Amino acid sequence: MGNAPGLTAIVFASVLLVHGASAQGLTFTKKPLNSTDGLHDALSLLAHNGSDVPVAITRISLTKCVNIRAKCDTVIADLPAIMPGQERTVLIVPPLVPFQPMDFSFAVDWRQASECQLASSETGPGTVKPHPPQMRTMIMPPTGGPKGAQVEVSFFVAATGSIDSIAFAGLNDANFAKKLRANLMGYKFVPGNDSRGCPAPGVTGVTLTFG
Repeated sequence: MGNAPGLTAIVFASVLLVHGASAQGLTFTKKPLNSTDGLHDALSLLAHNGSDVPVAITRISLTKCVNIRAKCDTVIADLPAIMPGQERTVLIVPPLVPFQPMDFSFAVDWRQASECQLASSETGPGTVKPHPPQMRTMIMPPTGGPKGAQVEVSFFVAATGSIDSIAFAGLNDANFAKKLRANLMGYKFVPGNDSRGCPAPGVTGVTLTFG
């Protein structure tokens, strides 16, 4: 089982239906498909990569199976990498008897992906559309800014999602600029990606207005 920055080994013994289980950024959730009165036509297993590195699922082991059509065993996964911030269905399990109670427990093996490719994209298989870094949370600047000022903030973000540096335009107060920079350096980003789908350094900006 692999280890990657921001991730720990993942083994789930038992996960309740529709409840998620997480491991420092990598989250799995069972989701019913075509649900009617609590009974399901199938269950899907969703993976969400909230870490800062691409991840590939290598193996999914099913245990404690109830009314599933698939063999309650290990599935060797051959799935494209899941990029930081991306969610993907990694398994769909149909019932043996439709619309009757069904469930399963699971364990997942993964590795840090080096191929950095999505299953499909706007630019065709094997390539993706590059995008800039994306902020994880809304910015809450410190108080005491110059009233009426609009400050253009440029974030220079590393491939890990951390901030390398910050530049301001429209801010002439050196003392407040120091305070604002210290505040903003604590924010985290989903890193941008290059044409291969790999995390890459990038620049993104925001306008802050002080009333």
